[in-house]
Amino acid sequence: MEVKSVFERNCKDCHSTGGIASSVFVYETYSAVKGRVDNGKLLSAIRRDNQLVRPMPDGRAPISACDRRTIEDWITAGAKDN
Repeated sequence: MEVKSVFERNCKDCHSTGGIASSVFVYETYSAVKGRVDNGKLLSAIRRDNQLVRPMPDGRAPISACDRRTIEDWITAGAKDN
């Protein structure tokens, strides 16, 4: 499964231009996502394991284990722009 489809399915509605969380963060470019990967906030948010990082998706059920694993595998492989 391509990681981009995971972001589109779980993050795009709120974290895109005009979305309810667009003033906080927009996941429309690779560099924006990579920045969240590099500072650890992306994994903390989807794993919901850090009280200092708001759990995502906000107000919804956690992303599926399969989608979470796809993101984790992508990060482990170097979070390449693909």
